[in-house]
Amino acid sequence: MAIVAPVGQVPGLDGARALATLSVFLFHARSRTPALDPFNPVLAHADLGVEVFFILSGFLVARPLIAHAVGGAPKVGFFDFWRRRIARIWPAYLVALIGAVAVGIGEIDGLAGWVKHGLLIDSWFDDGGGLGLRPSWTLVVEVAFYALILPAAALIALTRRRSHDAWATLCIAMVAFGSWAILQVSYGETERALRVLPPFLPAFAVGILLAVAEITPGVGTRSGPLLRGVRRLAARPAVCLGLAAGIFLAMVVLLTPRSTAPAFGFGRERAWQSVGQIAVGFFALAPLALGAVRAGWLEHRALLALGAASFGFYLWHLQVLRLVRPLLQSSDLAAGGGIALAIVGSWVAGEASRRIIERPARRLLVRGRAPQPPKVT
Repeated sequence: MAIVAPVGQVPGLDGARALATLSVFLFHARSRTPALDPFNPVLAHADLGVEVFFILSGFLVARPLIAHAVGGAPKVGFFDFWRRRIARIWPAYLVALIGAVAVGIGEIDGLAGWVKHGLLIDSWFDDGGGLGLRPSWTLVVEVAFYALILPAAALIALTRRRSHDAWATLCIAMVAFGSWAILQVSYGETERALRVLPPFLPAFAVGILLAVAEITPGVGTRSGPLLRGVRRLAARPAVCLGLAAGIFLAMVVLLTPRSTAPAFGFGRERAWQSVGQIAVGFFALAPLALGAVRAGWLEHRALLALGAASFGFYLWHLQVLRLVRPLLQSSDLAAGGGIALAIVGSWVAGEASRRIIERPARRLLVRGRAPQPPKVT
């Protein structure tokens, strides 16, 4: 029988999520004010926060599924899984989508556009039905991952004692196929289906691998050496953080700053940036995820507050940036004040979303259901 670790709160991950949220905010803010031009070489790579989101999602969503597969933990039911996902994403997203249209940074083309954007399937169509909420493409990817992971987990659960190996094999397959997809989409137009989820599979995969390494040692299994290697690496936080910093610095020095995220560009640098961002996220998160280090500063109340409101912050930050645009286009001093105001305004919007929309939606949709391990979103 495998040794199953408790599936609960991981200290520091909320703080890491907060930093990833700020990273994405700064990536978008840099193109809206000349005041950030001196920082462009660094901020041009700040969209790595999106890859961090995907790694965290792979880790947190997979943990209870893996804990069930390798022994002992409660089963995650199909309807409970989707009930929680729906409560987590859709109510807050739909309100933010309406807000984006209202302030003029999003547009929806007709009823078909509302259906595509409302169901988070717009990226799967050549005609997505308008711009919608621009960051929502990441939610389309996220929902596609949910649709993949649950049936995969059900199949893996059938392998019983070999579930460790099956999960590790799934991670390797996702990395291999996703890396091939990154190359395909980086060098030219491809089928729409290849551009939505596949290039981001490696990010989800490394998150899942961290969950496998955390929950089970895999002793006496084929995946044992891989899992032990991940844990040994994570047990050296200085090495991990040094690798993360080194890779990020290499990206800043060697790659040309881009005006868009890697997901929307072509060329060799797009591929290198995608791979580099995943590597940075993996090395930065591994010591936290596997409990090798507890960074107290990541548990500062300000970061925890931002981490708690991060989903709403992410949904609303472009609308807030639009509202403070006159300040961002003014003097550097005024622009600095505008950026600070936008951060505070985005947090207020995010916290309001959490309290008024997200929390009631969870109570409504999840009330009375069997308790599940915390922090699986």
